[in-house]
Amino acid sequence: MDGTPYDFRTPKQVGTTKLDTCYTDLVRKDGVATAEVNQIQVWVDDTHKFIQVYTDDGAPERPARAGISIEPMTSAPNAFNSGDGLITLDPGQTYRGSWGLRI
Repeated sequence: MDGTPYDFRTPKQVGTTKLDTCYTDLVRKDGVATAEVNQIQVWVDDTHKFIQVYTDDGAPERPARAGISIEPMTSAPNAFNSGDGLITLDPGQTYRGSWGLRI
């Protein structure tokens, strides 16, 4: 993704870029990675290795850009088949992760 319209490692406007994209190798500071849109920041702890970003650009009954979603994910898309980031728990085990919003 280096140098493509999908490279947001350096902050820039999303503009008209259409996204249904999973990001990994997240840049972290003190174990936390962030993604920001319109001064709303999503932060994820180090248990979340992926962030899915989707721009709602498709349906004709809605405005051209009805919204942008940022989804913290612990595993990659299709992880049930690939195993990439898949967390499995034995009976009695627990998983704990955290994410949140900052405005």
